[in-house]
Order: sequence, then C-alpha cells, then structure tokens
Amino acid sequence: MKEDPMTTSREWNLTRRPHGVPVDDDFALVDVELHAPGDGEIVVRDSFLSVDPYMRGRMNDAKSYVPPFQLGQPMDGEAVGVVEQVTDGAVDSNGSAIAVGEPVIHPLGWRTVSLLHGKHARDHTHTLAPTPTHLRRPPTARRPTHPVTLPTPRPPPDLPQRPCPAVGHRPPRGPRDPRSWPRGCPLRVRGRRSGVRSLVAREV
Repeated sequence: MKEDPMTTSREWNLTRRPHGVPVDDDFALVDVELHAPGDGEIVVRDSFLSVDPYMRGRMNDAKSYVPPFQLGQPMDGEAVGVVEQVTDGAVDSNGSAIAVGEPVIHPLGWRTVSLLHGKHARDHTHTLAPTPTHLRRPPTARRPTHPVTLPTPRPPPDLPQRPCPAVGHRPPRGPRDPRSWPRGCPLRVRGRRSGVRSLVAREV
C-alpha cells in the first residue's frame, strides 16, 4: 500500500524569553513533518497570520488571561488559510462539512501549514470584507492595497443633518447617530480590543 507523502510545515518557535523588545535570536524558524490527518482533522495552508499586542505578554512566563508561549514550541494565533486535506467526518465550528479548497479561519497560526481538528476552524467562504480584516489585528504590510467599495449608509428622512462634532467629543444634544452628520466627518473609534480599531470602513 502506497503511503501518502508527508507535508512539511515551517513553524515559528519561541526559543527564549525576550527582555524588552524581542529580537531575532528569541525565535527560530523550524521545518516540521506533519503526520497524516486523523478522523475529523484537516490540513490548512495558511495565507495570512495575525500579529496582536497581547502576544508580547504571552512571551513572558507569567500568569495571565491566556497561557504563555512554551519555549521550543510553535507559537499560535489567528490565521486564515485554504483547506488542502480533509478526512471523513470533518466539520467546522458550526457543524458544517469542510471541503478541500475552502478558506477557513483558525487559531493555529505562526506556521505555513496547520494540522488541526475541524471543529477549531470557522468557515470564511461568505464574506464581503478583504480576508486580512477578519483577523484580530492584521499587520500593516498585509492590509489590502486595492480599493474596497462598501455600501454607503444613508440617514433616514426624519433624521436632521447636524454639524460635525469635534473629534473625540460627543454632540452636546440631539441624536448621536453618525448618520446625522455631514459627509466627510472624521470619526474616532474607541474599543477595548485592538481588533475593534484595526479597520474602519465607513462613509457617511
């Protein structure tokens, strides 16, 4: 019986705990041979990786809301990729069947090819925004350079037009719906998570 060829993945490992700003010697790019996927598992070739500020905290060996990265082990994070291999019974986080060639989002980034159980993947087929915007905070170099056209929201007929408020301040009175402001008003987006501020595609 002919065995399936092994799949090689390149993974970023944390080799030591950084002091201050991380440097190249804190990491190692390692080639790893992946075993054949088991029942319910899929193989994904990653296209985009997410780099988030919280990952710096995970490089420290300290208690936090997420476990720290382990030395000598591949790091992880959000990633978007295309499914290359599927086993029988593989379904995504919503219970839908996964097919070869489908784009998915999964939490096993920082590697070129990921082997994971299908339940940890989310379908990325039906989406309007560019792929990198679905990561928590896509790096600037990976943001789309082509123009993105989105539907332009219009104010309802009974919503009066008001002057632009000062950036960072709310209107003193009246509706606070930005659709009541003239086109071209600057908007300041505030949110607890960095992903909230990663991309604002709004035209009012």
